Amino acid sequence: MIPVPGNLTKEYTVSPSDTCSEYIWFAFELRPRDVHTPGMRATPAAILRTMTASQRSSAISEAVTALAGGCIVIPTDGVYAIAALAGGGSAAALRGVVDRARRERDPTAVAAANPGSADDDEIVAGVTSGLRPSQKRVVRRLSPGPVVVLLPVPDPMANRVREAFGGTIVADRGPEAAIWRIRHPAAARVLSEARGSLLVAEMPVGPGRFATSADDAARAAAELGADVTYVLDDGLPGSRPATVLRLPAAGGYEVVREGAYEERFVAKQMQRTILFVCSGNTCRSPMAEAIADDLIGRGVGVAAGEKTVVLSAGTGATTGARPTREAVAALDSLGVDSSMLRGSRPLTRGLIAQANVIYVMTTSHLRAVLSLDPEADAKTALLDPDGREIDDPMGLPPHVYTQTAGAIKAAIERRLREADA
Repeated sequence: MIPVPGNLTKEYTVSPSDTCSEYIWFAFELRPRDVHTPGMRATPAAILRTMTASQRSSAISEAVTALAGGCIVIPTDGVYAIAALAGGGSAAALRGVVDRARRERDPTAVAAANPGSADDDEIVAGVTSGLRPSQKRVVRRLSPGPVVVLLPVPDPMANRVREAFGGTIVADRGPEAAIWRIRHPAAARVLSEARGSLLVAEMPVGPGRFATSADDAARAAAELGADVTYVLDDGLPGSRPATVLRLPAAGGYEVVREGAYEERFVAKQMQRTILFVCSGNTCRSPMAEAIADDLIGRGVGVAAGEKTVVLSAGTGATTGARPTREAVAALDSLGVDSSMLRGSRPLTRGLIAQANVIYVMTTSHLRAVLSLDPEADAKTALLDPDGREIDDPMGLPPHVYTQTAGAIKAAIERRLREADA
């Protein structure tokens, strides 16, 4: 039995460095405890109820040390998992546990290897470099978190995915990699501080059910033959396992297993929102909205499984003004239906936040967007890919509106094909 320090009984507070923007540490107490399961020897455990940085470090150090002797139980973003050193004797046992779990308990049981430590974002960016824009978007929005992403590995990255990088699990599955970026702070620390590659698996306890408590995970692992040497328990019940999501090379997605993220939620993350901005939202940007809707309806720049929402707004717009007659006539000349256009609306921070990409007509519109949200810089650009401004045709002859509509259409076609490349 691995000893647990007997002095880990005091209560502490969390220092600012112990917080995570996407996960709130619950106060926990670390104290020695034995997990007892029939046919399984007593296993030391740390119960997480009140904590400080020093207590957390002690518990994680104990868990990491315990990996040398067998498997450990760790919390994840959804349910409890077991982990073992990939190069140790427990790794084969853990793979056997997963194989048996797939046969006897749940065929969707997932095991993934974390080979060690390197630059997390760089590796993930490399592994996902061959994905379609909508697929990259769903990885960016859902990970880190309770999702395992299965995706094809670009040839140049074949060796890199076998390298170590802390906090992210990457499994080499032949033509696929499984990326599992655990957000839970305790588990992430174990992954990053373990001395060597880790094999990690959520612990099934029955068909479609996974361990929602540390005791359940330890018991189920022992029943399947794993030697559990330490239990790291955050003292809170788990919920649902990670969603398993496959991103094929051809685009789109497949939900292999629903979990913490339901399929309808995943579908929403695949959605792309384009916002066009001009001044009054009665000429250029509503023409752009109608033209983009028409092109997307014809399949231009549309990835498999992707839904695109098109919006428009004006930096100085009032609410409810209809598009000008000249703008509607220009759209008619292009064969574009304008009947779905609604009244004008002003540009707001909410619309900026909702958009994945923002196309503006002039640099003054660009400045207006950034004055509302400076962080929108990376997703805002002039509509014309060559950097030319599209001037306001207001008050000019009808043929100028037609020319403007043509220029807008050409620019949008290029932007849509560019985004789909």
